[in-house]
Amino acid sequence: MDAALLTDRELLWTDNAVHAERVHKSARALARIVASLTGGEPADAAASEFIALFNRAAAAPADVFSELWSEPFAYYWARTAWELSAALRGEGERPAFVDRYVESTGAADLGDAFARHLDLFKLFAAGLAVRSGEAVEFHRPLPIAMPFALVGTRLSFSGGGELALCGAGPETLLVEHDGQRLAVPVDPDAAWTHPGVRRHVCPEVSLGASAMRMQPHAMKLPDLVSMRQDPLPTPGLQEEMQPHLADAVAAIQRYLPDAADQLRYGGRLAVVKQRSETGPTNASFSRLPGAVLFSARREPLVLADDLLHEVHHNRLYALEEGRPFFDNRRVNATTDARFYSPWRADPRPLYGIFHAVYVFTRVKAFWLGAYRSGDLNGDRLAYATDRLVRFREQLSTGVGVLRDSADFTPFGQRLFDAVSAEVERLIAEAQSAGLPDDAPAMVCLENGRLVPELGLDTGAPITVTEAIDEHRRYAEPALQAANGAASAPPAGRATVSAEPASV
Repeated sequence: MDAALLTDRELLWTDNAVHAERVHKSARALARIVASLTGGEPADAAASEFIALFNRAAAAPADVFSELWSEPFAYYWARTAWELSAALRGEGERPAFVDRYVESTGAADLGDAFARHLDLFKLFAAGLAVRSGEAVEFHRPLPIAMPFALVGTRLSFSGGGELALCGAGPETLLVEHDGQRLAVPVDPDAAWTHPGVRRHVCPEVSLGASAMRMQPHAMKLPDLVSMRQDPLPTPGLQEEMQPHLADAVAAIQRYLPDAADQLRYGGRLAVVKQRSETGPTNASFSRLPGAVLFSARREPLVLADDLLHEVHHNRLYALEEGRPFFDNRRVNATTDARFYSPWRADPRPLYGIFHAVYVFTRVKAFWLGAYRSGDLNGDRLAYATDRLVRFREQLSTGVGVLRDSADFTPFGQRLFDAVSAEVERLIAEAQSAGLPDDAPAMVCLENGRLVPELGLDTGAPITVTEAIDEHRRYAEPALQAANGAASAPPAGRATVSAEPASV
């Protein structure tokens, strides 16, 4: 991707080369790992079998390999393998992830963890065998704790203890369980049962030429920090939520059609989870691009909001790949968590605020499309109005914090300027559409009901302005503590024009 040749709008929202670039980078990492294992001492058993499986993969049809290598697992595997390999060679600064990974796998040491990670490539090799029609049988079966998912397929397994993955082909997956060798059909419609093991076929949501898999077991990977969920979201919840998520995708296609294509890249794997006691908790993963996790609120417009939010985190991670946003002259944008965020109760680093401004700008565009459509009435119209009024204030505040305190690289400055202009444009368009200055504050319950937000102090319904003021008031003590002073850094509300800005 040559960012200099793109318009700001293409760079921010629609150019898909940024996703392909990340896939190509992980493929280059895969090739370098193979080269590092073949250029020195004789390879051990794990490395030898990995090299053989790589050679098989390289001989597969290019379109089949490319499609499967675009799976979230492939980037996770390649990035982790490269970091483990570099740590073994003593190259560069050792990421904290490396030690966490060694611990989470139960490996004896770094070398053992690397060997185990090479073996995980068999999940990709088995998926490739299913997709390409070229059967493979492993010399050393892969013991793997359940649950786990077969890469690039709708299949996953749960049950007690471990399975050993022995190979795969176009029609069957070969496994061992309790000393018994089993041939598991890969056809989703084929019946299969075995004591102690359950085969799952995950639901999907159509994206036209592709599909979004609702497969929580695909997120169970060593030390994927954001997935330390207890319990893991269940396959049953995905089945229940599939119609709601399909309606959410349809809403995005209707109200923000130029964002629908991003779902193919940023939402290949979409998993819903039960809402936590403290409210909805959503996540995307820089180490697992294309995977998103969000709360199972049974209102399609709210699900669309959450899905767009997490998908655009994934897009911003891709934009950042090899191109840092901040130069950290005055403030470490990643670690210095002492700035007010209108979306969080805790002080945040500038990096987090930048991510929030970016993704919520896109979410605001979605709600503006829905608001102007004439489709909404009653509680849905009230909720859309809340979102637009709330985002007007929150985005203005977030832009102001970044403008006052952030030191951007040239690339980061271009993105920030473009997002700031988009915020101004959306605020002006919402004003032209008749958005009021204030509105009743609304929230969405897990069952999908849209109800008034109640003030923390009074327990009575409040307005959006009152909710924002209450948020700042409750955040102030933590801000003061983080800054070691009587007051926190200024909230930095930006001045926005009433005229649309060019983007």
